[in-house]
Amino acid sequence: NTPLLPQNERLLQPVDCIFLMAASPLHFPSMDSDYLRGKPLIFMWKDLSNILSNTFSQYIQLYFREQYGKIRTRLRFYFQIDPTREKLNNANTIRKDVQGGRILYHYIGFGFPKIDESSIYTIDHKSGSFVHYPVKFLFENLKPPAWLIFDCSNAGSILKTLEKTATEKINSISEKNNASNYVRPIDWKDWFCICATDANEDLPIDPHIPRDFLTSCLLSPVKMAVICHIIQYYRTTIVNDYFPLDQMNSPLLSEDSPLYSALQRTLSAITDSIAVDSLSPDVFRLLFRKDRLTMVLFQRFLLAQYLLKPFQVHPKSNPSIPDL
Repeated sequence: NTPLLPQNERLLQPVDCIFLMAASPLHFPSMDSDYLRGKPLIFMWKDLSNILSNTFSQYIQLYFREQYGKIRTRLRFYFQIDPTREKLNNANTIRKDVQGGRILYHYIGFGFPKIDESSIYTIDHKSGSFVHYPVKFLFENLKPPAWLIFDCSNAGSILKTLEKTATEKINSISEKNNASNYVRPIDWKDWFCICATDANEDLPIDPHIPRDFLTSCLLSPVKMAVICHIIQYYRTTIVNDYFPLDQMNSPLLSEDSPLYSALQRTLSAITDSIAVDSLSPDVFRLLFRKDRLTMVLFQRFLLAQYLLKPFQVHPKSNPSIPDL
């Protein structure tokens, strides 16, 4: 009765580097509707309604180093706030520095124009206005092994371009690396991506939930689960104008609370059980048993799918995971 175990499976290259891209507060949309006026603008669990750009830059670096550091230590970080086209082209420099390690590109779309199937946005250094930047160029500069996270509306539309680019590279007879002094075999199948929405869907706008919805699910799942539950079932009794920021020290939301830690373990166990019951053995092992950071991100992606259902939003991924 020897168990049938997979033999000679390829190891999954762990994430070595986080490459974060976000807009500065100068480009945050104004909150001029009656529904939003006078309420906090929640981003990274802070009210950023009146934050200065230099303070924002300091806080975002501290926040992401701390939150990703809880999942995996010894990560390198590159932060680009309002990057120009020239700065975004430096992704190939990051790849030279990281060599064969996996780069995780994390895009937060709040403050940027809505992406389309082929482009994200950067800043034109002359005019200061937004200009298109082809996702194909970004992917070619990052190169696999790679992780990509798109926390924005219409995010799922980007998957077609990523898949097309990877297929073109795989089918290319004369594949060459862009950098003349950098040569290594590239597996263009070795990439993961999660998107906050499907194509033509918008993230919900609610003053009581973070504008970085997917990011908050990935880095602080217990807070998002508790807050979305309260908003859905207790909006008229518990939720006030400053909820949930006025509740951050409660046992349910404080990361130092034993109850919070217990809830996090419970969420992890539940999402892991759903995955093992719903996915094929090969896909489950790939996503949930080979690398801790990949496992945690996909566990919390399943949570994001669940939390966004009431808003008629359907997060997408590569490899594709059905809406469980």
